[in-house]
This record gives sequence, structure tokens and C-alpha cells, in this order.
Amino acid sequence: MTYDRTTTLMKIPLAHYLQGSTEFPFALMIPQHEVEKYLEAKLNALGVEVHREMRLTGMGGIATEGIKLTFENGETVQAAYVVAADGSRSTVRASFLAECSAYTWAGSRSGRYPLQ
Repeated sequence: MTYDRTTTLMKIPLAHYLQGSTEFPFALMIPQHEVEKYLEAKLNALGVEVHREMRLTGMGGIATEGIKLTFENGETVQAAYVVAADGSRSTVRASFLAECSAYTWAGSRSGRYPLQ
């Protein structure tokens, strides 16, 4: 593990602990901005538009036709998929949980983690 990609901070022998339990007994650490760059490029190549710098204010209408998203600027879109990549105080997650609180998954009605 390195801080500046040149100076080793620590070595953790993961292969010893992971041998036999996985085909890939190592840790791969990639900065978030690099992962986002590659993911967005792949999504764009698949025809998916990634919206940034748009504040979500509402989400509803979860149905077969998709999910209606409302943004701070008043714009609305219908989406087949929504990724909750908006941080620890996620509007997407909070809206999803509120929308799905009446449904049950795995026998739970708590609404806290409805997909478990």
C-alpha cells in the first residue's frame, strides 16, 4: 500500500489469507476518480447518459415504466435505472426507502434495507 505511489506504507500478505478461497488473492486499490472515469466511458459507449451536478429533489412512481426523477431545477425524467452514488446522505436511497416502505423483502417490513 502506498500513499504517493512510490513510498510503501505497509505490506499486507493477503495471498496467504485468501489462497484457496478466491481465484484472485490480492487487493486492488484504485482511486475513485479513475473508477468513475472508466465507468462513465463504458456507460456512454452503451448509450447511457450520466448526469452530474444535478440535485435530485424527488423520486417516485416506481413501476414497470420506470422511476420518475425530479431535479432542483424543475426538470423531470423517467429512468429505467437509478444508481445511488450521491454520498452518505443519499437522496436516492432515502427516496427509494420511503417509496418501498410498504413492500416486503426477505420477510422484513422495517423498510431500512428492503432489498435484503
